[in-house]
Amino acid sequence: MPFATDVTAIWGGRGSGKTTLARQLVAKAKIKRAVIIDPMAEDGYTTPGQVVNAIEAGEARVIMRNPAKKAQIDTIFAAFLASRKDRPVFIVCDEAPAYLDKNSDALSKIIFQGRHRAFGMLIIGQRPNAVSAQIRSQAAVTYWLRLSDHLDVSVAAQAIGPKARTLSTLAPGEFIRHPEKD
Repeated sequence: MPFATDVTAIWGGRGSGKTTLARQLVAKAKIKRAVIIDPMAEDGYTTPGQVVNAIEAGEARVIMRNPAKKAQIDTIFAAFLASRKDRPVFIVCDEAPAYLDKNSDALSKIIFQGRHRAFGMLIIGQRPNAVSAQIRSQAAVTYWLRLSDHLDVSVAAQAIGPKARTLSTLAPGEFIRHPEKD
């Protein structure tokens, strides 16, 4: 399934249904090995090495809870290197604007070449405007949930045009998918 090896993005304000949608997408894709970067998590690992060791030991869902930006970026790199066609790794980047605000050559390589290593990525956040445009542009599919900040709506408008004006009126769980179909 392409989702498992693509970059997908979910953007929406607090309470818009981002987490619920992310869980549904991951469950539908039957992801076997997932790393979840969640700086707000209470439980989980705190170093990239611990994360990779847990994935290699067979844990299906591994949480990285370290709030340090460097640890989060290093975890993305480590998960990418651990991913192989016969044992793919999927990474969920929750609260992505906190650590994907700037692009780097190494991060670009991961995003551009991830599918060749069977590496997929789900980027989730409240502020698409705060994530590097180069990173945002790599999403094969983007789900736009309720957004009200004018800068974030402007980012959405670049992708979905006039439909972006309706984002502030969406109910929790409602979204505009771009592109509309695979």
